[in-house]
Amino acid sequence: MSTTLIQPENFPAAPGHRMSSIDPYSVTHTPQSARIPQTHTSIPTAPPNSDKPVSALPAAILAGVDTLEIGLFVDFGYSWSSLREHLLDYQMSAPGREVPVKLGGQPFALQPRGRSTARFQLIGSDLTLLIADNDAPRGHFPNVRFELSSHALWSQGWIRAADRWLDWIQNLGMIDHTIITRVDLCADLLLSAPLARQELEDGMVTQAPTHQTIINTRTGVFETLVVAKNPLRLQIYDKLAEASKRGSLARWISAWGWDPRPHQQHVWRVEFQLHRAKLKKQGVATFEDLRANIGALWAYLTGTEGSGPAWFSLRTPSRNAQRTRWPLHPVWLLIQQQAGQFGAFGQLQRNVSVSADPSQRIKQMDGLLKSCAAMYGILNQEDALAMMCDEIRRRTSPEAFKQDVTARMLRFPHSSVPYVPLPRKS
Repeated sequence: MSTTLIQPENFPAAPGHRMSSIDPYSVTHTPQSARIPQTHTSIPTAPPNSDKPVSALPAAILAGVDTLEIGLFVDFGYSWSSLREHLLDYQMSAPGREVPVKLGGQPFALQPRGRSTARFQLIGSDLTLLIADNDAPRGHFPNVRFELSSHALWSQGWIRAADRWLDWIQNLGMIDHTIITRVDLCADLLLSAPLARQELEDGMVTQAPTHQTIINTRTGVFETLVVAKNPLRLQIYDKLAEASKRGSLARWISAWGWDPRPHQQHVWRVEFQLHRAKLKKQGVATFEDLRANIGALWAYLTGTEGSGPAWFSLRTPSRNAQRTRWPLHPVWLLIQQQAGQFGAFGQLQRNVSVSADPSQRIKQMDGLLKSCAAMYGILNQEDALAMMCDEIRRRTSPEAFKQDVTARMLRFPHSSVPYVPLPRKS
């Protein structure tokens, strides 16, 4: 165990939120006056009602996804050279400075440098978009990643926010598959008194070997317990104090539907941060896996009944020498009950297979065909299909096509619905 002293101003600011219509393949410069605002905005939810009493404390006032990072394997096809040229031109037009641009009809701030393996980093009000300098994926590494902002996740709902941006990216290129690189699951609790450091340290039962406590250097008050075993990290912290330091308290009060300050109440957050290696081990590899298993994931982490041993639990010490047999702390019972807020739960579905339904990829091809037809000025469907066949034949030989399809058959299951050709025109 260790204790860390932190300065109150060390918390980063949260992004805002905006959504507009899609314009495929468009990359345009945005005037300085229309740049993406970097200030906080309130989550558009029902305003808090300070006259409405909370019947009993502790009480759960919010539960959901606070961070979501997705890797995508995208084939940009023939649009890549134009997209890359435009991004490079704007990047070089203002060396060392971010440049406002529009990509697919959405405003972004193009950063002067990429990040990690990404050549291009674009920051929008809903997400940060990272694009590698490749027209298609290389090996097992995604060539596109996006990180949804906390604001977008809470104001739109995590599934809706992710679906909207996945649909938007499909207008830029063909998504072969997705991977989840990080997800943070959390619950906010309304308390009559702050959680005490001794109470947490004495009552915690965890699979992690060590923990850390964080104390505010200005006030000397305990604010955070960190329990970590890479690639999984748990934080239990004073959300009210953290939001005040970040300047985002107004939007969290709106999300909670309650202002605890006039009532001398406290809000503490229990937050699990899971990275890809841990998610994959639990059978959560893709976005669809997460959608199907998120409730079971929360149940596994907190030890909800029927889910097996908890990764972490908080208990009330008793005379029993075995800590796992101590009664659960009332706060942790409330945390376990939030599994239903994430979805149905049971045992995690490990090694979830790839869907055998090709309809989603056919939908993507339909959208890409229409986009290419628009670029060529082709309005007739038969002519557009013939154009696509010609372009694919130029791009791939019959031998290479057969080899690629044979390799993919090892990864994709056969469709349960057979392909039935349409009658051909004579």
